[in-house]
Amino acid sequence: MLKLVWKELKIMVHQKYTLSNYNRDYFKRDLIAGLTLFVMLVPQGMAYAMLAGLPPVMGLYASTIPLIIYALFASSRHLSVGPVAITSLLVFSGIATYAEPETGAFVSVALSLTILTGIIQLLLGFFRAGFIITYISPAVLGGYTSAAAIVIGLSQLQHLIGINVGNYLQVHLLLLEVAKTISQIHLPTLAIGLISIVFLLAIKNAAPRIPGALLIVLISIAIVYFFQLHTHGVNIVGNVPKGFPTFQAPVLSLELIWKLLPVAITIAILGFMESFAIGKSIAEKEDYAIRPNRELKALGLANVVGSFFQSYPINGSFSRSAVNHQAGGATQLTSVITAVCVFITLLFFTRFFTTYQMPFWQQSLWQQSIS
Repeated sequence: MLKLVWKELKIMVHQKYTLSNYNRDYFKRDLIAGLTLFVMLVPQGMAYAMLAGLPPVMGLYASTIPLIIYALFASSRHLSVGPVAITSLLVFSGIATYAEPETGAFVSVALSLTILTGIIQLLLGFFRAGFIITYISPAVLGGYTSAAAIVIGLSQLQHLIGINVGNYLQVHLLLLEVAKTISQIHLPTLAIGLISIVFLLAIKNAAPRIPGALLIVLISIAIVYFFQLHTHGVNIVGNVPKGFPTFQAPVLSLELIWKLLPVAITIAILGFMESFAIGKSIAEKEDYAIRPNRELKALGLANVVGSFFQSYPINGSFSRSAVNHQAGGATQLTSVITAVCVFITLLFFTRFFTTYQMPFWQQSLWQQSIS
């Protein structure tokens, strides 16, 4: 079995990287697209990790090694993978019943979920089950995506208005809790949130090529630091540890596998559907074919390997893939360039995110990981 897997992986790499036609123009396009994706991915990755109930730095970890692994084996030239909103929500909803969000136990289960998701995608790919994509109605995918977007947006309401309403997956319970605590709204937090939304929308309409998300992150860091807003009740991300993600094998047991199997299957299949849908739409515009089984293997390998380096499940991103295409990306070298830039950020620039002390549970977790 292992010989068969190794043989197929070598074939995939050989088929993908016959680079006789690669030239300086392609590299220039990939470099520009890779840097563009980088400025999007840093704030997105941290935000999506928090949405999943994980430390922000895990969003950066998920934007490094998994991107390189996917780039080596994928058939799509333009699909941008990494942390995505819907997968983050599924991770949160699937684990919250077994572990308390923002705890070391929650992170440990998330890593186990990552490797289990990757194994499922790998098995589907090796058994050539990519045909299942043809049996899923676009209406189902569209409805699911729209509903997830509503839940994701409302789940961030507590951060927008500066109150703690707990972790609710049911919209009606969330809104009821917000109504009960409406008098506790933190006005400075609300003002920052509303100004950020207006700024992002204005930038998107006036100059869509400008990285509005990155600009708002940099501006908000400067404002919080200059006015010391975190001493006046404005919550901040906390210290982001610097350095490469350390090697740490996920913990798996039969009991844990049985508990996580339903959500792992859901993430594996829905993540593949979304990834393949956006990859196929761009491939049709660029007149090349992508192979569903190869995409399953590439995503599976990225998740399996990433789980050993503190990554949570990754999939293709609609927004970043579209930006990659619009920026002129030619090959998956864009993902490699993006990952290298995130590595550099982890090494040298995380101290600029904030000087505020991280919560104790995060300190304990990363100390255990390093040791």
